Amino acid sequence: NFAARTVISPDATLNLNEVGVPSEIATELTVPERVTEWNIERLKDFIKRGPTVYPGANYVITQDGKKKKITEDTKQVILDTLELGSIVERHIMDGDVAIFNRQPSLHRMSIMCHKIKILPGRSFRLNPTVCNPYNADFDGDEMNLHIPQTEEARAEADVLM
Repeated sequence: NFAARTVISPDATLNLNEVGVPSEIATELTVPERVTEWNIERLKDFIKRGPTVYPGANYVITQDGKKKKITEDTKQVILDTLELGSIVERHIMDGDVAIFNRQPSLHRMSIMCHKIKILPGRSFRLNPTVCNPYNADFDGDEMNLHIPQTEEARAEADVLM
C-alpha cells in the first residue's frame, strides 16, 4: 500500500524538511514514473538493476494496464518491449516527496511532507527540532511514511504540506 512504519531515531544532520529512510524500505516502496523520450534510458537502467539492487525498479505497467514484475527471467523481455507511455515503478530515492505522520493525527501539523534521504539502518530518522508538532520523542515511538502515487498528489504534498 505504498506505506511503511517503523521506529524513529534522531539525526541532527538532516534538514528540517528531510526524513531518513532505511535502504531496506527504499527497495520496497516505489514511485510510478511514466516513460517519456527524455527519461527512457534512465528508467531502463532502473529496470536492468531490478528489484534487489538499489536504485532499481520492481514493476512495469504497460499501456494496456498489465503489471509485470521485474525478475531475472523477465528483465530482458521487459527492456525489449518498453515503450513510451508505460509506467515504471522505481525505488524511492533522495529528494522524492513523502508524507510523514505519527498517530493519532489530531491536527494539521501531525502529518507533514518531507523529502526523502536514503540512509543505512533500520529506523526512520528526523531532525529532533521537528518532533514537537508530531508530539514525538525517541522512546520507541513509531511513525508512518506514505508515498504519493500521482504527480498531482506529489505536487499537492510538496506545495501545501
